Amino acid sequence: SEMVDRRTRELEREKNQVEKLLLNVMPRSVYEEYMTFGSVAPKLFEPVTVLMLDFVGFTKMAAAGDPNVTVSELNEIFTAFDHISELHGCERIKTVGDCYMAVTGLPHLATDHAVLAARAAVKMMRYLERRNQTHEHKWRARIGIATGSVVGSVVGVQKYVYDVFGPAVNMAAPLQAQSDPMEITICETMRDALLDEFEISPKQVVALRGFGDTDIARLSERSTRRRVA
Repeated sequence: SEMVDRRTRELEREKNQVEKLLLNVMPRSVYEEYMTFGSVAPKLFEPVTVLMLDFVGFTKMAAAGDPNVTVSELNEIFTAFDHISELHGCERIKTVGDCYMAVTGLPHLATDHAVLAARAAVKMMRYLERRNQTHEHKWRARIGIATGSVVGSVVGVQKYVYDVFGPAVNMAAPLQAQSDPMEITICETMRDALLDEFEISPKQVVALRGFGDTDIARLSERSTRRRVA
């Protein structure tokens, strides 16, 4: 009886560990679907907002610095970003090297998905600004935010990864590349949804890879909000 009880506790502990690991790579609703049916059906999410972030000069920093320090600091920063994302209803989809991608409006519809993503982006920049005041290594990010549709599904057979694809992802990546250090770039179509809460620069027309000439703008905190914070 004691052996059975011990084995039951071990199995429960292993089950909890597996659940925790899977919930780190996919939303809970996707995890529940996978555990129930053994697979995840691709699903269209529309509209959502995608936030794409990367760091300026990361490749050079990683090559020149102590890899243990670089990874430790990157882990610290991404952990802070995860906390910010959670507070603002963003679902972190993945990190690839120094790239961080999150989505609002997924897996549950959110009518204010654009505002939620913008709030998260501003908080991430504010966190980096404050962190840079007290740390030797100065991390500077670029962010692109785009609204549109995505398809979400689990990819792979041996290594399960939940990922999203579609117009909003394809737009967020070149928008991020258009940003200068510590700058947030949005597609102009988001202006009306964000204008009440944020400063939006006059629009610019740029040639984006895969989209041609596209209206974009820069997003920042309102100065009054910054002083209050």
